Amino acid sequence: MARIRTVALFGVWSCWAQQGVPAPQEGPASRATGSQEAPAHSVFPTQANPFPAAPIEIEPPAARERPTGQSISLTQLCHRVPKEARKSVARAAKLAKSEDHQGAAEELEAAVRLDPEFADAYQQLGIEYGELGRPSDAANAFRRLLELSPDSVKGHCYLGLALLLTGDRAQSEQHIRLALRQSPEDARCQFLLGYVLWRQEATRTDGLQHMQNAARGLPYAKKFLRNLH
Repeated sequence: MARIRTVALFGVWSCWAQQGVPAPQEGPASRATGSQEAPAHSVFPTQANPFPAAPIEIEPPAARERPTGQSISLTQLCHRVPKEARKSVARAAKLAKSEDHQGAAEELEAAVRLDPEFADAYQQLGIEYGELGRPSDAANAFRRLLELSPDSVKGHCYLGLALLLTGDRAQSEQHIRLALRQSPEDARCQFLLGYVLWRQEATRTDGLQHMQNAARGLPYAKKFLRNLH
C-alpha cells in the first residue's frame, strides 16, 4: 500500500505534458500506515524535494501567445510583458532543465516583481516551489495565477495538488473539480481527483473510476491501478 501511495503522484507536478513516471523511492515517510487516510505528506519519501528530478519545460510566452487560462479579458489581451521579465522566465527555463530549482524560482520571483500580472510566470513559479518542497508557497503562486486567469485548468489542478500536500483535502478536491469542469477529459486532473478520492474509504470506488478514466491516456495511472492488484 505504501508503494502505491509513493507511485501515485510522481511526475504530476513538474511534467504536465510528460508521460511516464520514475521508479518509486522508498523512505521513512513512505512506509505503511493502517489508517483509512494517510496524511498528505506521507505520499512522498522524506527528502528536500518531494518530486522526481525531471526537466521542467518552461517556455517564455511569445508576444502574441494566449495567456494561461480558458478565457481572457481585454486587459489580458492588451497586457505586454516587459522584456526583462521575459528574459527572467527564459533563464528560469534553463535553470530548471539543469535541476537548479532554487535558481529558477529566484528568476521567476524577479519576473513577477517586474510584472505582477505575468500569469505564466506565476504558474511556473508555483511549479518550482513544488519542486523545492514548498507547497504553501506554491499554493500562493497558483492562487495569484487564478486571480489573473480564473479559468486556468492547470492553475486549478496545480493548486489542488499543492493544497493536498498542505493537508487541505477539501479545498484540494474543490479546485481539481473546478479544473475538470473546465476540461472534463483532462487525464491528469482525472488522475489527481481519483487519487484524492481513493485515499478515503468512503469515496474509494469513485476514485478508482476516475483513475480508470485517467489510465486511458496516462502510463502512470495504469501503473497505479496495476499496483492495486
